[in-house]
Amino acid sequence: MYGFLCLPLGGSRRFDGCRSSCQRRRHAVKCSEAKYGDYDVRLLRGIDEVDADEWNALVGESGSPFLEHEWIRCMEKSSCASEKSGWYPRHLTAKMDGKLVAAAPLYIKTNSLGEFVFDQSWAEAAYGSGIQYYPKLLCGIPFTPATGRRLLTHPDEDRQELLGFLAYRLLSLTSESNGVSSLHVNFCEDDEVIALKKTGFLHRKGIQYHFVNEDERRNPLFNSFDEYLGSMKSKRRIKVKRERRSIYEDAGLTLKAFFGDEIEDEMFPTMFRIYQSTIQARVFWGIQHLNEEFFMMLKEKFRKNLCFIVAMKGDEVVAGTFNVVKAGKFYGRYWGTFDSSIKNLHFETCYYKPIEVCCDHGILRMEPGAGGDDFKFVRGFNPSVTNSMHFCKNGGLHMAIARYLNSEGTYIEGAVDEMNERSVLRMPSNAGAVEPPEL
Repeated sequence: MYGFLCLPLGGSRRFDGCRSSCQRRRHAVKCSEAKYGDYDVRLLRGIDEVDADEWNALVGESGSPFLEHEWIRCMEKSSCASEKSGWYPRHLTAKMDGKLVAAAPLYIKTNSLGEFVFDQSWAEAAYGSGIQYYPKLLCGIPFTPATGRRLLTHPDEDRQELLGFLAYRLLSLTSESNGVSSLHVNFCEDDEVIALKKTGFLHRKGIQYHFVNEDERRNPLFNSFDEYLGSMKSKRRIKVKRERRSIYEDAGLTLKAFFGDEIEDEMFPTMFRIYQSTIQARVFWGIQHLNEEFFMMLKEKFRKNLCFIVAMKGDEVVAGTFNVVKAGKFYGRYWGTFDSSIKNLHFETCYYKPIEVCCDHGILRMEPGAGGDDFKFVRGFNPSVTNSMHFCKNGGLHMAIARYLNSEGTYIEGAVDEMNERSVLRMPSNAGAVEPPEL
């Protein structure tokens, strides 16, 4: 990676074209200000500065649960996403005639922790070339590697027009006077990729592994875990059955899913301790981003979207997963165990039982989060491309990153195609397929 980025970034003729490109972008920002001058645009120092109902109207019933005002507020008010941890809220809002019509969750960052789109090598390359990389701006949700809209627009307004407005507004925030090096939009959706690319942002692709339970007509593919298991190739099917038997027969555990109001109050501190157990087990690299106050605030403000999967041995809780469910999607977030000696417990609580829950409840997609790619792939989670967009105001750094992303993107496209051919599931080739955007 460093070979693509450690380049001379100043005083070289090779970057004259990039400097003129930045000038053209500054001109485009000025033009956009004239075109969109009627919007009342503000940067807020916390999600509490905007009305919850107004913000959630932009997210909508089908929007990501992590964009909801309540989730972001719990992050900020519990001090998990705070200045102390390197997250300075600067949420962008735009009103027309007093009505909130557009917004974007925005933070000044003084590090790259909790983002899950890794740019630390970019920072090292920048510093090696005498460029200050931090602070930077991030449009995204703290500690949450889940795709969803980042440029929020009111459903009654023209989304395409507002996307153009928001893209230019974000670009304007990288002006010299603001003191930030760059702006990054993580885990965004396809129409946002198109709008941001038009304003000069660079497109980065990533890979996550998702369980897709829908056909091209958005009907469930599997109505039970047995149907899902039947789609697997023979050797893998036998191994899954053996792994599940080791939990229910050999270890004598029971697992149950609790949704929303089914979750009892005393389960929240227990789930926090479960989350902590994973952090404590990672002695050298575990970082605790969340605190107990965050979990307790979710109990009051966000319970309706939660699903706790709990593993019990008799009356004793031995493991569990903290999950979020909304609009036909199941998001696996945190897991842990008080007994690390139980073989295959991670696979059952994080993968198999959630898949069973999705099949039983007609949930169309499960996103288990970042990491553990090999474990997920061999258990029926197929690769899915994620998007992020990036703009650096230093022309040389911007150009160097562009070259790197071109190479990285080609590799990712080839890897996704190759892994889909090797999928352990025997599925119709178009199941869960999404047409790529025209860029």
